[in-house]
Parts: sequence; C-alpha cells; structure tokens
Amino acid sequence: MNALLKPNTYYTFSFKRKKYVFLSGSQRILEITNPTLDAYFKICNGEEQKDALPGSTLAQLTKVLATYCTHPQLHQVEQRQKMLTLNVTSGCNMACKYCFATTSAKKKAMPLKVAEQAIRNMLENNPADELFTLYFFGGEPLLHKAFIKDVVAIAKNEIVVKHGKRVSFMVNTNGTLMDDGLLEFFKKEDFAVTVSLDGPKDINDANRVYPDGKGSYEKTTDAIERLKKHHVRFNVRATIDPATSHLPDIVQYFEEAKVPYAYAFTMDFGKESQNVSLSDEKLLKNMDKLLGECTAYLTKKGLNGDYIYSMDFRKSLNMLKNRAIRLQGCSAGRNSLIVDEGGNYYSCQNMLPLENTSVGNVNEGVQDEKLNRLQPEDVTKLEKCDQCWAKFLCEGACMAERHFHGKDSPYLNQKCQLIQLEWKHWMHAFITLENQTLNKLNY
Repeated sequence: MNALLKPNTYYTFSFKRKKYVFLSGSQRILEITNPTLDAYFKICNGEEQKDALPGSTLAQLTKVLATYCTHPQLHQVEQRQKMLTLNVTSGCNMACKYCFATTSAKKKAMPLKVAEQAIRNMLENNPADELFTLYFFGGEPLLHKAFIKDVVAIAKNEIVVKHGKRVSFMVNTNGTLMDDGLLEFFKKEDFAVTVSLDGPKDINDANRVYPDGKGSYEKTTDAIERLKKHHVRFNVRATIDPATSHLPDIVQYFEEAKVPYAYAFTMDFGKESQNVSLSDEKLLKNMDKLLGECTAYLTKKGLNGDYIYSMDFRKSLNMLKNRAIRLQGCSAGRNSLIVDEGGNYYSCQNMLPLENTSVGNVNEGVQDEKLNRLQPEDVTKLEKCDQCWAKFLCEGACMAERHFHGKDSPYLNQKCQLIQLEWKHWMHAFITLENQTLNKLNY
C-alpha cells in the first residue's frame, strides 16, 4: 500500500477558480498548478481511487510533500509570570446578558494587601525579568478608581523603585464610568485601555445593558471619543453571538469608526441567559457566508491601500505571511496569572466562574501540580487538536471552554468548525493581498 499524506497535515481548497493547499507544519499556502498534483490530493481526499496514479508517483509525491509538513520540535515553555491580572471586583454597574460578572455595583474592591502581595510574589518568583504588566479586570474595575490609582503607586514603588524593573498597565472596562481626571491619569501612566462595545447602537444595546434594561451605547461611545481626545492608547472588544446575522455590519461599523478592534464569540459556560447557539450545520453555513462577506470587505480595503482596523484580520494575515507557529493557545498559567478579590490565583479570567479551578492563593503560593493541569497544553498533545490541519493556527483555542465542556463535547466540535471557517476566509484574503509572493506547487 502506498502511503499518502495524513489528513491532519494539509488542507485543500479552491478560490477564484484556482486550487490551493495549506501544508500544516511549514504553514505554507501553495497553488496547485499541475494535474498530477491535483490528482494526488483528490486521492488523498478520497475523491479518486489510488490507481489513478502509478504507485511510484504516489510514493515520490508523498515523500516530497512530507518535507513541507514537518512538525516543529516540542519545547518546554518557561513558567515565568510576566503579567498579573487583578480582578478588581466581581461587581458591575451593568447587566450584560452574556456575562458571568455579578450585576451589582456594590461589590467591594480587592483589598490593597492582596494586590500588594500578588505583586511581590510575581517579582520574587521571576527575578530575571525586566518588564512586568498589570492588568485591571472585573466585573467593572472603574467602580473602584481609587484602588487602581493606589495599586499603580504600589507597583511603581515595588517594581521600579525597589527592583529597578519596568512596569506597564492595562485595564478592561465597559467605558461608562470614564471621567477626565481618570483619562489624564491613564495618559500619564501610559495605560492601554480595552473598551467593550459590540457594534452599532441596536446591536450593542441588545445585550450590553444596565440592570434596568437601558442600553449603554451612548456612554461607551462617549468614552471612546474622550480616549481619543486625551490621546490614550485603546482598542475595542466586541462580544458576538455566533448565531448573529449582523457580523458584516459590525465589522463595517468599526472600520468606519476608525478604531482598532477585535471580536470574540460568546463563550458557553452554562449561564442560562447566554444567547449561545452552536448546535447545527445551518449556523455554520450562515457563518461561512458572513465571514466571506467580512473578508471581502476588508480585502477590498487592503487592495485600495486603506488602513484596516481589525486586529484579528491583521494578526491572522501576519501569521500566514510569517508562517508563524504557536503550540499553545495563550499564555494563561504560563506567563500570566489572575488573582481574585479573595487572593485566589487562577490561570486565566475565564476560569473565575468555574468551580474548583483555583490554583493557589497569594499567601501560600501556587500549587504547581494543579496549575499544570489548568493551563494550555501543546496542541500536539491534545488528541483531537493533533488530528486537525489548523492546529498550529488555532493553537488549541480556549482551555477554559475545553475544561468546562469536556473533550468530547458537541459544542467544542462546532467551535472547531467555526475556527476552521475563519481561517479558510483569512487564507482567501492572504492569497488576494499577497498574490505576488505566493509560491506555485509544480511537479
């Protein structure tokens, strides 16, 4: 029997009447220009019988193509915490329908002693690092502005003055509690601000509401204008129901607003009010269509020489251009930890609503054995991920979702298909925008 390329090492597709193959490992996208190669991949895909090509040709092609599918060497990622996320409060002044935060603005802030001890732990455990990052998260962290300012002072004293290191600051906010004094503080301390906004008013206000049901659009967009006025670094993050029909409208809205933005699909952690639907092929067909429309719109902007504000689009095309490979989906538990108001450590903020996922506390330290079980694994060690052609692009997706649902969940299978659809369309954009450097696969 003549060996063929394994299904997890390649992905063939057609685009604009041409045929291409993505070779996982080398991360190359190659145009198929030869009938023999076309026949070879049809055999690999089960579209033709093996006897459609001589056995010697099959063997030679498999040998040649396998050199393009070499997996990267596994490596141990250093467990060096460079980022500390402080869950300032679990309370919030809003009641977004998909969020796991507590819909109460009266929740107390993290005690300063917890933040101070977490900062000291980070420094003590990572003496070789020169730059650390503090990320203020919630709930809504701007409910406690004095706390943020106090922690910045503590961090600068501990990290900069006492240890001669550098520190940067980030905050995630719904934007409704901004004031000029705080914005001046953000500018002075060079904060990077992430503002939550889901798109145009009707789309945003369908989910991002106050406890009384009133939408937040005006307050949030006012905050964005204030950020621009004060020259504070910022980006926007949209959370989108995968069953939406408005994705192209959302993308066009942010592009026309000229703000850097990223989006993520709602995550199903069992909250009844979440409007999550990843249950059938109809959704995936709809999303395939919508992603195609979004990609065509952004690609046209690129061809016209216009700036593209979608951070997801830019990052993904850069990954394809640089043939980048990442073995873990994120740095959670490896280069970053989050601590909650009670001083409990978690590998990431998505673990906060899940039971029994704390990996230690600021007084007793991190439990290494538990942390190792609650952080992203190399995709080549995840059975289902290793069988996927997109594994080094997807990087294993969200560890928290996998932990909550279990590896055999139908939801995760649908999520994987959704991610593959995204990469299919990003490849289409890459081919169009980088056509002059695209290699042809001859034989």
